[in-house]
Parts: sequence; structure tokens; C-alpha cells
Amino acid sequence: MLDTSATLLERLKEPGSPEWSRFVALYTPLIYHRAKRLGLGPDDAADLVQEVLAVAVRRMPTFEYRPTQSFRGWLHTVTCNQWRRSLRGRDPVAVGSLGDSEDPRADTPDAGEDREHARILVGRGLDLIRGEFSVAAWQAFEAHVLHARPAGEVAADLGLQLGTVYAAKSRVLARLRVALEGFVELD
Repeated sequence: MLDTSATLLERLKEPGSPEWSRFVALYTPLIYHRAKRLGLGPDDAADLVQEVLAVAVRRMPTFEYRPTQSFRGWLHTVTCNQWRRSLRGRDPVAVGSLGDSEDPRADTPDAGEDREHARILVGRGLDLIRGEFSVAAWQAFEAHVLHARPAGEVAADLGLQLGTVYAAKSRVLARLRVALEGFVELD
């Protein structure tokens, strides 16, 4: 499971910390996904992301990490609360038209959201490091790891040595760990 790093949370308490840019790059897709699940369109979801990030910046200096509680749960609650604030004063008919968006009272992420968070965070991390690898290395990694194809099959399809496929997997995963280091605790 991916847990937000306590070290990261401490570093984010410092105004102007360089970690904020990495935090925004990695967590924006997660907040955006949550906003979309609440029934918002792309523009409103992007606005909600900005509001949530502004709250995080304001509140992180006094945020107290508790190992028994989840930072993602806190971020989830902030997102739901900001969404509720955005609904105040809106036409009740328009609010009702959100239809089958999830129940905003569900302020605790469930196991499905934990998996979705991991998928989004790892996907964003991969997006950030992709340009550091050759096309062949990335194709080998993607086919073998992301599409779960056997290494021998991938090597044959791409005209690579079997060891090259395993090396690409190893290098990309090692770089991903570095990219996510400090942001998540990898089990």
C-alpha cells in the first residue's frame, strides 16, 4: 500500500518548500479524480483542485500528522468540504442534476479509492519520468510491467535481448521509487 510519507508532511510545513511543486504534480490528478467522482465537469473540477491546494498550503504549517490517520483521508475530507462550499447558493435543481455522483458524506476513502490513489500516483510518477528513458526501454517496461506480458514475448516483439527487457524494468522501477521517495512509503 502507498502511505503518504511523514517526512514529506513535515517538509511541507515550511512555506516555499521545494517539495510543494512535486506535491502539486503528484497529487493534482488524485484531487481532480475525486472532484470528477463528485460529479463536477472539467472546469469545475479544475477549480476545486485549486481550492483544495490553497487550503492545503494554508493549513500545512499547523497540520499534525497522526500515524493512525491517513493524510489522503484528510485531503479527501478537504476536497468534500470545498465541494460542499461550492454548492452553497446554487440552484437546488442544478445541484440535484449531479445525478449519480457519489455520496459527498462519504468522507473516508475506501479500499477501492486506495487502489485508485495508488494507480493515479504511480501513473503520474511514470508520466514525470518517462522522458528519461529511451523509446525502446520504455516500450519494454510498458509491455512487460504495465501490460503484464511475458518478458520473452516482449523481447521477441521488440527485437531486444531478454536481459534488456529485465534491465528496462529494473531501471524504470528504481527511478520511479526515487521520484516517489518522500511522497509515499512503499511497502
